[in-house]
Amino acid sequence: MTAQLLWLALLACNENGINPILVPPDPTDTDTDTDTDADSDADADSDIDTDTDADSDVDADADADSDADADADADADTDVDADTDADTDPLFAPEIDVNPLAIEFGYLPPTTTAQRPYTVRNLGAGDLVISSLSFSGPSVFAMPGAPSFTLPAGQAVTLNVLYTSNGGDNDGTITIVSNDADEGTITIPVASSSVEPDLVLDPPVVDFGAVDLSCYETQPLTLTNVGGAPLTVNSITLTDPQGASVLTNIPGLPLTLQPNASTAVDVRYNANVTGVLASSVSVASNDPDGVETALVTGSAALRTATDQLVATANPPLDIIFAVDQSGSMDSNATGMANALNDFVTGVGGVSTDWRVGVVTYDDGCFNPFSGGAGWFSATTPNYLADFGPAARLGDQSNSNNQDTEALFSVVGASLLQTGAGGCNAGFLRTGGYLHVILVSDEEEQSTSAPWNAVQSAQAAFQAYVSDPALLKVSTVANLSQCGSGNPPNFILTGYRYEAMANATGGLALDICAGNWGAQMASLGNSTASNSYIALSEEADPSSILVTVNGTVQPSTGWTYNSTTNAVVLVTPAAPGSLVQVTYDVLPSCTP
Repeated sequence: MTAQLLWLALLACNENGINPILVPPDPTDTDTDTDTDADSDADADSDIDTDTDADSDVDADADADSDADADADADADTDVDADTDADTDPLFAPEIDVNPLAIEFGYLPPTTTAQRPYTVRNLGAGDLVISSLSFSGPSVFAMPGAPSFTLPAGQAVTLNVLYTSNGGDNDGTITIVSNDADEGTITIPVASSSVEPDLVLDPPVVDFGAVDLSCYETQPLTLTNVGGAPLTVNSITLTDPQGASVLTNIPGLPLTLQPNASTAVDVRYNANVTGVLASSVSVASNDPDGVETALVTGSAALRTATDQLVATANPPLDIIFAVDQSGSMDSNATGMANALNDFVTGVGGVSTDWRVGVVTYDDGCFNPFSGGAGWFSATTPNYLADFGPAARLGDQSNSNNQDTEALFSVVGASLLQTGAGGCNAGFLRTGGYLHVILVSDEEEQSTSAPWNAVQSAQAAFQAYVSDPALLKVSTVANLSQCGSGNPPNFILTGYRYEAMANATGGLALDICAGNWGAQMASLGNSTASNSYIALSEEADPSSILVTVNGTVQPSTGWTYNSTTNAVVLVTPAAPGSLVQVTYDVLPSCTP
């Protein structure tokens, strides 16, 4: 009975967290021994004293083979207390972290050495023991550092892999063995590539050509990586013994260009000294071909130009006046009309075979003169009286006057009407000179092609003459931004009119000058004169040389008109004569 009670008591101890080795009572035991003292009885059937016999002892026995003691035994085989062993307790385990998990060297030129770092961290609470750190792969890779080490909790170490390039594809593996329970072995792939960067400089020769003395010009030099690997630009340098060129807009260096990516620098040539420019731009990078170089060439000198005239006998002259009808033009139209006689006198000195049409409406039809004619000539009665009303016909309130400030379009319409069935049919003559005169105090404002650009409008005008040299477009335009009632910087200055006149050898006169008599005379003389040679570039007057059929003319045989930039012969050249004017061109740039 006593043994059974003891069994129940031991069961209760087990439920309270004590883990003794329980020996159940022998149901056949009839021993009524109730000895509870600390005797040394070796009888295992009923002894519950402090006997040290390992067969049945349930007291505080220290024997490790059969100990069932429920106290705080430290034996690891049966220990269930608050053990702090890091190998078995996750709260105190190490945790490895490696970054990066792959190492890529890309392409490096042969014999070049580089290194890439990787970091090992212990994110756990126990010591991280790196028992093995090894590398497998070709000898172009090297991994200095201890093969084993210990990282306390929260600590990290950064190691390096070295690569001495052989220019090829290489692969290796770093293997890290540790006491991390989940990631005991970690591998890091290491690789290099044979794909190369390739630097191309465009253009290979930066050629400035001839630059006017005291001027400068700038051209871009583009750097492009046409290879398959990233390109690192380390330096961009200019070599110029003359000191006449400089580099600007250089990007920050070193600069990495991915495949097919580009960047640019500007090369500026300061043409301050006569002579030939010979400099170069060198770009150092990781391109295996080495340093790439672009040559820089040019020259600085006074530029010369030659204009010429072949004198003709009584040539046919077809002249079109296109006049802006906006309200601000009233006084200018009147001044122009009053000076028509000066124009006719100038034209008459060139040829008696001339005709003039005046257009102000969008449809391009010439305004009528006496007798209903669409144009007038030397034989038209009362043309001096009719010219004024014709030049002032229309205003912007008229639906047929909406293009009045777009005179390229208006002239284009008038030329189109010279075809068969048009209202101006028969006006143009084969082999005749065509002189278009545009008069406006605003900028040219055509919006539709081809009239919305000077170059395309010029080409369209030239289609109506048998030789482009027979076309001349002159203008009396707002070249100094005058005019009342218009705010500053409004659409005033006739840049496009001036550009068209310069492109065709015509005159560009300033409507702000108000000297209509002199300006109309100049327009008449320039139509196709045997004595008037318009210069295509601004001339240095002291350098002008005039020849007729190859014979140099004395300075008393001609004059230079700086206002119109033209040479006028004192005696007109005989029909068939070749007149040539050679001169130095004044610099047109801003120094």
